[in-house]
Amino acid sequence: MHTTENTGRKLNILLTGSSGFIGTNFIRMSSEYNVRELDLISTKPEKKDFRFVDVVVHLAGLAHQKRDIPEINYFLVNRDLSLLIAKMAKENGVPLFIYMSSSKVYGDFVNENEVFNEDSKCSPGSAYGRSKLE
Repeated sequence: MHTTENTGRKLNILLTGSSGFIGTNFIRMSSEYNVRELDLISTKPEKKDFRFVDVVVHLAGLAHQKRDIPEINYFLVNRDLSLLIAKMAKENGVPLFIYMSSSKVYGDFVNENEVFNEDSKCSPGSAYGRSKLE
């Protein structure tokens, strides 16, 4: 069981994006944690109680859509909302914020043998990729 160092209690994780592929699998495989979901469609981050949260795992984002949507929507969700959640976590003393993003920040076409790291060149080719980079 993963616990906090001082209390021996289970880690309290606040998870966004729980309905996505990674989120659903994270929940399924996280029985050793206390995982609470933050539904960003029905709850504004400013209204969420971040007290007693050890880790925020932020997976939520606006992904590629089959229908056309204004480019600004990608930035409002993937950039601005992510920054707001990180700010709320910091202001409430959450010690760890994990942001998971997309390889689209590196471009639309990549060499299948390429391994990305902090030194890799970012070259997003879409509003989605640019919003994730920002």
